[in-house]
Amino acid sequence: MRGPLELELPADEDHIAALRDSVVDFSTRGTDLKRVRSLRGTRPGYERRVWTAMADLGWLGILIPEAYGGLGLGVTEAATVAEALAPALIPEPYTAACVLATGAIVYGDNPELQARLLPDIASGKLLPALAWQEYFNQLDPTAVKSVAAASDGAVELSGTKRFVAGATDADGFIVSARGTEGLALYWISNDARGVRLSFELLVDGTWGAAVELSAVRVGAELCVASPGVAHAALVRALDEGTVVAAAELSGIANRTLDMTLDYLRTRKQFGKPIGSFQALQHRAVDCYVQKELAAAVLQHALTTCAASQDPVARSAAASRAKARCGEAALMITREAIQMHGAIAFTDDCDVGLYAKRSMQLSAWLGNGRQHMRRYAETVPVVAAERPRRETIVPERLERLSADTEWNALPDEDFRILVRGFIEAHYPEHLRYMPRRVRWEEVREWNLKLAHRGWIAPAWPRASGGMGLSAPKQMIYWQELERWGVERAPDQGVRQLGQVLMRYGTDQQKAAYLPKILACEHIWCQGYSEPNAGSDLASLTTSATLHGDAFVINGQKIWTSMAMDSTHIYMLCRTDTTGKKQEGISFFVVDLKTPGITVRPIRNIAGHDEFCEVFFENVRVGGENLIGGINKGWSVAKAVLDLERLDNGSPRRPLTAFNRLVALATKLGLFADARFVETFTQLWLDLEDHATLYGRFADIVKAGGHLGPDASIVKIWGLEAFQRVTEFALESGGAHGASGTVEIDGEKIDLLAPFYLSRLVTIGGGSNEIQRNIVSKYVLRLPG
Repeated sequence: MRGPLELELPADEDHIAALRDSVVDFSTRGTDLKRVRSLRGTRPGYERRVWTAMADLGWLGILIPEAYGGLGLGVTEAATVAEALAPALIPEPYTAACVLATGAIVYGDNPELQARLLPDIASGKLLPALAWQEYFNQLDPTAVKSVAAASDGAVELSGTKRFVAGATDADGFIVSARGTEGLALYWISNDARGVRLSFELLVDGTWGAAVELSAVRVGAELCVASPGVAHAALVRALDEGTVVAAAELSGIANRTLDMTLDYLRTRKQFGKPIGSFQALQHRAVDCYVQKELAAAVLQHALTTCAASQDPVARSAAASRAKARCGEAALMITREAIQMHGAIAFTDDCDVGLYAKRSMQLSAWLGNGRQHMRRYAETVPVVAAERPRRETIVPERLERLSADTEWNALPDEDFRILVRGFIEAHYPEHLRYMPRRVRWEEVREWNLKLAHRGWIAPAWPRASGGMGLSAPKQMIYWQELERWGVERAPDQGVRQLGQVLMRYGTDQQKAAYLPKILACEHIWCQGYSEPNAGSDLASLTTSATLHGDAFVINGQKIWTSMAMDSTHIYMLCRTDTTGKKQEGISFFVVDLKTPGITVRPIRNIAGHDEFCEVFFENVRVGGENLIGGINKGWSVAKAVLDLERLDNGSPRRPLTAFNRLVALATKLGLFADARFVETFTQLWLDLEDHATLYGRFADIVKAGGHLGPDASIVKIWGLEAFQRVTEFALESGGAHGASGTVEIDGEKIDLLAPFYLSRLVTIGGGSNEIQRNIVSKYVLRLPG
């Protein structure tokens, strides 16, 4: 257990699950929405008996050290309680009292006052509120006009605090005020002379308050945090309170989506469940995407609060969590009203209760736009000047061999090492290419990566890869993007290799994996056919067994970079008697085999990238069959899972975003407030996407199998990619007509990423098909 200012350690998963179960049990037995309705608009608007019951369970003392009667836990546990309580919509001010106010006391520097107040808070006898905000759009806790004027060994507090949560029945307030030595925090009781409260009914039926202070006399013994500590204590309490409020918003989003999915499955119109209508299915999937983004960003914020001692990092993570969870809750509750129809516009429908609570919580402690602005102010954008060769790699890093445990390196050391290697070896004339590079152009570069042991960052160490964790992979890809390294024809590394590890025989692994790593085999994918694109199972290319060989006939299309490849992995029909998915087999084929013809197709940008591949009586042996006869659909789905993850990688959106930063820097667009607002929204979309991607990448790295929910990474990431490229063209003004901006001799290509962003939402299963997959297999909506 930790003391007041000790670092919180990451919470144990079993412990968190047990805590969550206890909260759910309490919510089921101890409260219901009938109680919530009955308390709306009444004062105090919550019940002390429920507060006492929560205290008996220990929840009020989660942040309070054991020495003062608490549990000595951290913000992760507090967020778990808030998220699990959210479906019950309890009006008791858990976050306001037990995180904001309690946190300010715990992180203060008055142990005598802590010993007096904290035990009573933990037991439920004392209910505190934090009064810090004075302006409607305030996030900076130091921007206060309230004063603490010295008076005969004490101070007199004067000023007005607004938007105070949990004040209707509070026993006292922690108040911020500025004296001659700076900002400090003070404890005042609710009946202190000079304190006047006024109340405002909020949209969800709870109350906010204004606290007016008129020469309220406070002795030194009631100083919660002195000027040297108050700012840090208040910022930490507010950031943790913001994260816990985000957790409550996440809980509301989860519950509302569950209610809506149940309704879509049961409500019938036109003789069928409305959940079978594709328009509603896709809306529901977009809600699910937001829910999962919120969950990923919330977990990132909790991890940051628990593990980081950097207040800037905590504030940035808190702002991301509040912005994303607020957006998710607002979107899902609004969509729930739409999908429920007229019934949701009645007070009897519970959806309205969740919509109103999400509105109240989203506005409290800063709404999404405010937190986006704070994030932009907290995390500076690095001007995307074209990097130059200037990285000096320390000798201690240069000496590291290929068998180094890369994940054990500090992130900054790993970044310097990767950056130095790229700067030293990647050809200057191939940086920031407006098209896919050809193999011969990047062959030497890839051979250098292979020699260094860095050609396969995501492969396990045992198979010759780097075995990088998701965070280290992000650094690896960021450095490639920073330097403008173009992607080589690398389907063997990105997809086939990991499929062979799972489905290949020992002989097949030995035959192919080393040659992929050595860049001797360059692979392309043969899936799509003229009449089998998204409906891949309708493929007709056949492989007929003749003696000990298969004879392949048919055509593949949209085969990326086949003209540069040496081999193709492909799907063929080997049985026509059963379900179409059951008669498919997976083959690996040398493109030099007689009977194969490759014809390039020029793309919309005027470059050769795709190909048609024709097979006429192409003979391959049984050793070319992967996973067994008629078992190819399972193998293909594994490839598609990896392809969805690969296509949903932050790599392409990051490239486009870097070009947007370069454009904005060159054209002076960061001086335009409207540009900055949209830019920051896109920035957070990409940051949140990278966090979501990392969750799925970790599953793959750990040897797990991706489920159909992996489709959401492609859906969100590539549509964010489109938004970035569209905004870049728009921001270029008249330059958008040519798609190129040239300033000071540097060209910024806006068209190439725009064209690519349209393609990638089609390839690998269109985003519409991905939504169908999530609707059917994740949301379980009727067909």
